[in-house]
Amino acid sequence: MAMPPQLARGLRERKQSGRTTSRPIAEQLPQININHLKVPRDGQTHVAPNISLRYPHLSRMRIAWNMVEFTHKSLHRSSEGHTPVTPSYAPAAVQS
Repeated sequence: MAMPPQLARGLRERKQSGRTTSRPIAEQLPQININHLKVPRDGQTHVAPNISLRYPHLSRMRIAWNMVEFTHKSLHRSSEGHTPVTPSYAPAAVQS
């Protein structure tokens, strides 16, 4: 079976560039500075459904004093994906 010309060209260019590994995904993701978000001080979870006006790659954000959850726009499917982010300093649940 023959190799498609696009694949052959891409492999040839990759070999000529000297790059042996692909870039990490974290470097390719857009960054959001937590200082730009208004963190609520009450115990409620707030939803920002129109966050895409400021961050076009997001469709929704939920934020509380101890967590942030982003919902990304789908790139290749009809379903949305979410990324929960919890700070490492958040108090653990007390078990009795």
